[in-house]
Amino acid sequence: MRWPSTRNADVAADRRIEFRIGINVGDVIVEEGDIHGDGVNIAARLEALAKPGGIGISEDVFRQMRGKVDAEFADIGEHSLKIVNPIRQRASMRGSPELGRRGARRS
Repeated sequence: MRWPSTRNADVAADRRIEFRIGINVGDVIVEEGDIHGDGVNIAARLEALAKPGGIGISEDVFRQMRGKVDAEFADIGEHSLKIVNPIRQRASMRGSPELGRRGARRS
């Protein structure tokens, strides 16, 4: 797998496409070709908090994948998100630019 931050390493800055990814576990409702629910809403907010080229995951996702996935995520703290209670977020570590803030601790 090529990590998002390394995919564009050889691409000129004005030609790069840098995605942000938010991952959460929770209820997802599929209705008439659309999806909604807390799982979708929280993932969308985690995506908005991620740095360009980065991945933001919820604490629930981190607990379920710890020890199973070869990836490091930094605890970047609890965030107040619209519509839901505050949620603890983690950010991808590989390639450091994805970190949500400096001094985040590794777990």
